[in-house]
Amino acid sequence: MKHSLPILFFSLFLLNACKIADISQPTDLHPQKSEQIAQEKLAKVLIAQGFDVLEEKNLYQARVTDDWKGFLGKIAKLWPDPNTLYLFRYNFNTFDGNADVLSGEKEGDLIGVQGWQYYEKAQGTEEVNKAEAETREFGIVVLHYFIELPYRLYHAPLKRYYGEEEVRGQKYDCVFVSWGSEEPSEDYDQYILWINQESHLVDYCVYT
Repeated sequence: MKHSLPILFFSLFLLNACKIADISQPTDLHPQKSEQIAQEKLAKVLIAQGFDVLEEKNLYQARVTDDWKGFLGKIAKLWPDPNTLYLFRYNFNTFDGNADVLSGEKEGDLIGVQGWQYYEKAQGTEEVNKAEAETREFGIVVLHYFIELPYRLYHAPLKRYYGEEEVRGQKYDCVFVSWGSEEPSEDYDQYILWINQESHLVDYCVYT
């Protein structure tokens, strides 16, 4: 039985290359009330995004085009080609997954991560050096993480509701999530999710 899951789009922002950015915002809400509202907003995202289905199925797949544009894209790209089509298969709420390469220089290859170990089944005999393996492992894992980001953040210990924002006529609920405090830190990640009030999907994500 196939389930059609909404696609989650992220706009990821480089906040500050020299120091940890402070993305926290002032709020008049009591921390307990702020956390309650944030939890409720995220709960709606989980249903809209289809994570209740993934909890039952555990395994899912998605066709993904990873497109790295321009000069900076050429430098930062995770794959041999700047524009590559993949068929990813992921085990839900883990970091295990693999992908068939459907286009580009590595078309026909299988790449994957199992137990934090990268593997590759190539059509040719060319060996993958350590730096390339680490880069591709990161690419597989980070895409996995961001596809499931709302689910993973729902289970984080610190949540705050930062109120409503409007962009181009669309209203959003802003939810801050982290594992430590609202103060900037190198020890844990911090996120602000912009939740579309109509679709209950995350349209944008700011993070450190």
